[in-house]
Amino acid sequence: MFKRILLAVDGSAHAARATETAADIAAAFDAELVLVNVLSVSVSLEEIERRVEAHSFPQSVKEDMQNMRDTLKGRPASGTVTYAHIPAPWSAIAALGEQILGDADRVAKGRKVARVTRVAVPGHPAQEILDQATKRNVDLIVMGTRGLTDIGALVLGSVSHKVIHLAKCPCLTVK
Repeated sequence: MFKRILLAVDGSAHAARATETAADIAAAFDAELVLVNVLSVSVSLEEIERRVEAHSFPQSVKEDMQNMRDTLKGRPASGTVTYAHIPAPWSAIAALGEQILGDADRVAKGRKVARVTRVAVPGHPAQEILDQATKRNVDLIVMGTRGLTDIGALVLGSVSHKVIHLAKCPCLTVK
């Protein structure tokens, strides 16, 4: 029934539960599991720093982050710009994406998924998920109902909502 399943992962708790579900389905149908993480340029330096404490990052990424902090030292905060809104260096965003994909890959293999493909792409999450689903000819898209999106998602609609309405294949959301 399913030959290729796309799983959207972003490091959220909902995505972790979706990973378990997608891995179980992929294992049951001997399907390939395509893990997709959309790299977001809006990830803040503060968010990356919290994750660095919880995970190991390559030394080059730590140096990029230190260079960013050094650049920002002594700059007064304006009324609208705070430390939390400063974007992280691209190397840190890419390293975070690889960690998220690695975590999902380990879960999938632990649940006996034989074929796992990892994809990290920059862009808008809903559009990139849909593009990857089409490009890879998937039979099912699995994703969490809520992710690590910003406040704009509340106004514009969630990623899962957009994917469900625009996908050309069945979608499964996991809470």
